[in-house]
Amino acid sequence: MDLLSTGIAGLDALLNGGVPKESTTLLLGPTGSGKSILAKQFLWKGLQRKEPSVCLLTQSQRQTMIKSMESFGWKITPHLGKTLLLLEGFTWSYPDLLAGLSEEDLEYTLTTLNLEKLMHIVDKATKQLGDGGRLVFDDLSDLFILVGDDRRVLRFFRRMQVCAIGRHYNTLITLDPDTQNSIATKAAMHCADAIIELRLQEGKGQLKRQLRVRHMPQEHDSSWHTLLITPKGPVVDG
Repeated sequence: MDLLSTGIAGLDALLNGGVPKESTTLLLGPTGSGKSILAKQFLWKGLQRKEPSVCLLTQSQRQTMIKSMESFGWKITPHLGKTLLLLEGFTWSYPDLLAGLSEEDLEYTLTTLNLEKLMHIVDKATKQLGDGGRLVFDDLSDLFILVGDDRRVLRFFRRMQVCAIGRHYNTLITLDPDTQNSIATKAAMHCADAIIELRLQEGKGQLKRQLRVRHMPQEHDSSWHTLLITPKGPVVDG
């Protein structure tokens, strides 16, 4: 089985090399558990390898995403519009923000909550950058909540998978199960090829992040491990 490095220190060792190529990996965990930073590290690894990279944002604006990544030393600005496209799905809830966007940014901005248009934007972005890249969806939770129809979102999920596989992309999606009903979460887990679970544990007066590989097609370590967020990015303690 061909594997792809996640770029996350310690995680590839648990996976015996990385995630399967052209697969969909679901990062499942509560708010604050580290899902988004793991997704960003995955994206950064792709850019380092000069892979086409597409990220759909539903919880933050482009500039917030850029500042967050560059705070870890991941300088993504030079890649924008070349090997990286950030798709704006945050502004559908805040239409006043559209006035500050350039025509170039508006091309990849969802102005209304329309899953057909969103699929069109994802398809257009992957086609523009070319085959063999990484697609990050951060985060599926908001889409489930805002659309209010699990079946519609899961159909979109499946269509996105077909698009990604057709272009040989590796997909990573984050989801907070605490915001969903159990049916939506189980359906998303059923669709994913691989599942990495995160949790927050109370210990000595502070919350500790932990991670385990819940499901993966290949042999893997399935025990819980400490997840540390360092100044240079996330580290899984083996």
